[in-house]
Amino acid sequence: MSATADPRAIRPSGPLTIADVVEFHSTIRTHLDQEGPVALDLSAVEQVDTAGLQAIVAAAKTGRVTVGVMSESVRQAAELVGLAAVVAAR
Repeated sequence: MSATADPRAIRPSGPLTIADVVEFHSTIRTHLDQEGPVALDLSAVEQVDTAGLQAIVAAAKTGRVTVGVMSESVRQAAELVGLAAVVAAR
């Protein structure tokens, strides 16, 4: 899990699965403890499962996290479980 040059952006890379969501949640919380919006760049996420999708949706539902670019694997998984509109709208 890493932040980009923009301190308000989070760019996870590699898998975002059940094994990774605790670290992802921690990163999100750290950013949300600061003022202002947070941007998620999911372009480097190579694999995502339902736990990862749930974490993305939960972050987006805070109202302060926006999802920017999604990798093809995130987009396909979100579409498969009917969350594409929820994730893209945030």
